[in-house]
Amino acid sequence: MKIFLLLLLPCISLAQEKGGYATVRGGVSLYKGSNYFTGRVSVGALKNNTFGIGGGFGLIKFDKPYIPLTIDFTFFGAPDKVTPIIIGQAGYGIYNDNLAYTTQRGGFTGGFSGGISFPAGKKNKIYITGGISVYSFTTHTQVGGSTKKARTSVSHLEITGGLKFKPLKYTNMESTFFFAYLGAAIISLVIFALVIRWAVIADTNVKHQRTIIALLIELCKKQGVSEDQIDGVKSMFKVK
Repeated sequence: MKIFLLLLLPCISLAQEKGGYATVRGGVSLYKGSNYFTGRVSVGALKNNTFGIGGGFGLIKFDKPYIPLTIDFTFFGAPDKVTPIIIGQAGYGIYNDNLAYTTQRGGFTGGFSGGISFPAGKKNKIYITGGISVYSFTTHTQVGGSTKKARTSVSHLEITGGLKFKPLKYTNMESTFFFAYLGAAIISLVIFALVIRWAVIADTNVKHQRTIIALLIELCKKQGVSEDQIDGVKSMFKVK
């Protein structure tokens, strides 16, 4: 982690100059019917105001917090136009979970996503992306007097919204407006993530209800319930 922070320091320094950028984004991470909130922050240097190279950190809540530390490559597009946005990340995930005879640690993490970005003033852009993120784990299990090691990875579908801004030097008044704007953007991202999470949960609940109703209808058929009564059940639950 110390090495990562040392690599990140030049990016932070460059971000305070004219060619720097910073991004904050949040959203929902989906995996086999489960959904998790995810957030990311990235800081780095800009090339031609369109391509960024930097470092970042994030958070995704499994049983314990998983903290990705990554090197980030981002194509933002022209700052004053609606453009595609492409994000690639690779690094190491910090994770620590201890059970009776098992210890689970993090491992490689990476991701690739794309979307669309919109101008939000002269220096900023807002964007929406969708993509795949990989989270790896290393599990150490004590068996007798020895320890067995196993590595596993999971791939999540992630939908996020974010803000890209240029952290230049501002006057006091400009700083006040900037941080107010940034605060509003972060709140909007949290609301965006919660809405997506609610929609996913609602869709999952509907699927579970349909499965239960289908099983109930099959049970009715096996018990010799008449077709008229079964049609009544289907009508009640609006099932075809």
